[in-house]
Amino acid sequence: MNKVKKFLLKYSKWKPSTGVILILLTIPFFYFALFLFELDNDFWFLFNTGKNIITDGFSRIEPFTMHEGFSYMSQQWLSSVIFYLIYDYAGVVGMFILIFVCNIIIVFLLYKLLLLITFNKIKVSIIITIITDFLLLFFFIVTRPQLFDIIIFILELYILELFIHKNNKKFLFFLPVISLVLINMHASMWLMFFVFFIPYICEWGCNYIRKKNNYSIKPILLAMLISLLFGFINPYGIDSIAYLFNSYGVYYINDFIIEMKPLTINDSIILYIYIFIILLSYYKNKRNNCLRYFLLFLGTLYLGLSHFKGFIFLIVTAILSLGNNLKDIFDEDEKSMKISKKDYLIYAEILLFMFLIISFNIELSKEKDLAIYEVVNYLDSEIKKNGYDKNDLDIYVGYNDGGYLEYRG
Repeated sequence: MNKVKKFLLKYSKWKPSTGVILILLTIPFFYFALFLFELDNDFWFLFNTGKNIITDGFSRIEPFTMHEGFSYMSQQWLSSVIFYLIYDYAGVVGMFILIFVCNIIIVFLLYKLLLLITFNKIKVSIIITIITDFLLLFFFIVTRPQLFDIIIFILELYILELFIHKNNKKFLFFLPVISLVLINMHASMWLMFFVFFIPYICEWGCNYIRKKNNYSIKPILLAMLISLLFGFINPYGIDSIAYLFNSYGVYYINDFIIEMKPLTINDSIILYIYIFIILLSYYKNKRNNCLRYFLLFLGTLYLGLSHFKGFIFLIVTAILSLGNNLKDIFDEDEKSMKISKKDYLIYAEILLFMFLIISFNIELSKEKDLAIYEVVNYLDSEIKKNGYDKNDLDIYVGYNDGGYLEYRG
C-alpha cells in the first residue's frame, strides 16, 4: 500500500511534456496491433443495404429474402451507403482506415471534453481518455453504425458542456445538425439523443428551486425543439422516428440477439470493475458531486445492466462523472502544459506512423475466414453448372450467416 502511495505522489509531481502527452494518447491505437482486424457479421447486410439503396433507391418492401411484401425500412441507410462505398472502392483496407480515423476523432473528443470538465487537468484527462477508448475499442468500435453513434453522443455532451462552461448559446446551434445526422445514420439511437438532455433539465430545475447559480434553460429547450424538427428530414419520415418503439421490447429479438440480453458477470468482469471504479470515484468526491453527471450515470447504468448494448451509453457518459470526481486527484499547474496547433500536427504524424505499422496486420481477404464461404462458393458453382436462377431458390440459413448470403446474392 505504501508503494502505491509513493507512486501516486511521484506521478502527481510529474509534468509531462507536450510530446509525451501526445504519445500517451496514441496508446489505445496499439489495440489494432494486438487484435486482428475483421469485419463484423452484420457488415454484409449493411453492405448489401447500401448497394441496394445506390442501385434501386429507398425500398419499403424487404428486397433481399424469401418474404413477399414484407414491410421494411433501412433505419441505418446512411451508414450502409458509407460502408458500401468504402468497401466497394477499398475493401477491408478501406474499412480499417475508417475505423482508425473514427477512433482518432473519438480520442480527440474524449480528451477535449475531459479537459473542459476538469478545468485543464491534463494528467487525469489522459488516464480517463486511454481507459475509456480501450473499453470502446474492445467492445463497441466495430464495423457497425454504432461507430458513428459514439462520435455523435460524445459530441453532443461536449456541446452541452461548452454551453454551460462558456455561457455561449452559439454552441447549441450544432445540436440540430447532429440530430439530422443521427436519424439518418442510425434511427434506432435517435431518441437517446434527447434522453441525454433530461439530466441537464433536471439539474436546472433543482438549482432553480434551491435558488442557486444556474445556466439558462431556454436555449437548451429551443435546441431540443429544433433538433426534433430536424429528425423529420429523412427518407422514411415518421417511421424512422418511431422505429425504436416498433423494434425494441420484442421477445424474439431480446431472446436471440446477444447484445439485447442482460449482462452477467461471466460476460465481462471488466465492465463490472469499471462500474466499481465509478462508484469509488463518487465515494471519494461525495461532497462535490454534479447532479447532471450523477443522473446520466444512473440512467445509463440501468441501460447497461438491462442489455449489453446499453453499456455503450454508460462508457460514453461515465467520463463526465470520472472527470469531475477525480479532477483534483493530482496537483497540477493548469497553464503549464497547453497543446498548440503545431502539437496536433505532431500527433497526426505519430498516428500516421503508427497506422503504417499496424496496417501490416490487416488481412486483405477476410471472406475466406468465414465458415460459410466455401458453402456459398459450392452453391454458386452448382447454380452455374445446372443453369439455375438464384431467384428461384429458397435457402434457409442461420442469423449470423444470413447477411453474408445476402451480400453474395
